[in-house]
Amino acid sequence: MRLDGLARRAGLIRSLPWLDGGRVLRIGAVLSFAAGAVALRAGAGAVEAVACAGGFALGAYLVLDTAAGIQGERTRRRLLELVGLLNRWCAVREDLLFAFEKSLETGLGEPMRGHVRDLVTRIRGGMGVEAALERFGEVSDHPQFKDFVTSVRFNLRCRGDLARFLEGTETQLGRIEEEYNRRRISTARDRAVVLGVIAAVPFAALAMLSGGGSAQELFLGTPLGRSVLEIGCLVYLAGAYLLLSASGVRG
Repeated sequence: MRLDGLARRAGLIRSLPWLDGGRVLRIGAVLSFAAGAVALRAGAGAVEAVACAGGFALGAYLVLDTAAGIQGERTRRRLLELVGLLNRWCAVREDLLFAFEKSLETGLGEPMRGHVRDLVTRIRGGMGVEAALERFGEVSDHPQFKDFVTSVRFNLRCRGDLARFLEGTETQLGRIEEEYNRRRISTARDRAVVLGVIAAVPFAALAMLSGGGSAQELFLGTPLGRSVLEIGCLVYLAGAYLLLSASGVRG
C-alpha cells in the first residue's frame, strides 16, 4: 500500500508500532471528516465542507510525503557513512562484529548509531549473527539499506571476501550519492522557477481578492463563487504536489 510505505519511510510506524497503513488511512479519514463537520457547523455549504475536508487530507499527505523524502535522504547518507567506516575497519581486521563495534567509536551519526549499537548488543548477548542482521534490516524500509543488509547476510553465509564486498559497496553508494547531488545541482534553476511560480499564485490570488471590484464580489460575495474558489484551492494544491514531485523538490 502506498500510504503504508510512506508511513514506514517517514518513520511514523517505527515511532508508533501500533500503526499500520490501514490505521493511518482511517485516522486521516476521521480527521478529514471532522474538518468538514467543523466547516459545516461554521455555516459553510456542502461543497465548501467537502473542499475543506479534502484540503486537510491533501495537506496531511503532503506533510507525510515530505517527511518520507527527508527520512530517506538521511538514511541514504547514514548508510554511506556506515559502509565507509566498516570498510576501513575491515581493512584493519576482517571481522564484521569488530568493524561494527569500532564504527560506534568513530563518529557514526544518529539514528544509525543507535541501530548499530542494538545490533552489537544482540550479537554480544548470544543472538546469531544472521538473526541479528535480520533484525537490523527491519529498522528501515529504505531499498538501499535493505539491499545492503541482505548482501551482508549472503556474504557471511557464503563466506565471501568481506573486505572486497565492502569496498565495492562503498564505491557504488558513493557514485549513487554523487549522482543525487549532481541532479540536485543541475536542476536547481528549474526547481527555483517551479517554486517561484507555485509561491506567486497565492499572492496573486490574494491581491486580486483584496483589491475590491467585481472579482472580490464574485468569489467572496456569493455561495457559488466561494465554492469555485475552494475547489480551485484544492486543484492548486494537487497541482503543486505534482509539480514538486516531478521536479524532485521534496528530496
